[in-house]
Amino acid sequence: MSTLDLHKNLVVEYNAYVHFAYYVGKYLIQKCEGESCNEKTIVSWYLDNPGKFVNDNSYSYDKLKLIYEKLIDNLINDGCVLVVSEESGSRIIKRDPEFFVWAWKSLAKLHHHKLNS
Repeated sequence: MSTLDLHKNLVVEYNAYVHFAYYVGKYLIQKCEGESCNEKTIVSWYLDNPGKFVNDNSYSYDKLKLIYEKLIDNLINDGCVLVVSEESGSRIIKRDPEFFVWAWKSLAKLHHHKLNS
């Protein structure tokens, strides 16, 4: 399986990244005014909701929070979200118009692969 190296010893499976991306997009659409929101709010919501079902329990909550805050950087680098502004050590992010399509296609490919395995 592919992994994303976040720090020398902090990694997350690529499928977990896609899951996170999908729910970030969904959160931005459904819960954020103007489809933009503070990155830390999104990470906290994710870890307390859909993320609690997919996360590696060998990491503490604080370590998971650090991992998923770093994954926001990956979403920015992948062109999935845009930084609207920065305030008090965190960023306000907005989804790229193609963001939801990218995450949906990745999830669809994953499910297709599982069905054909």
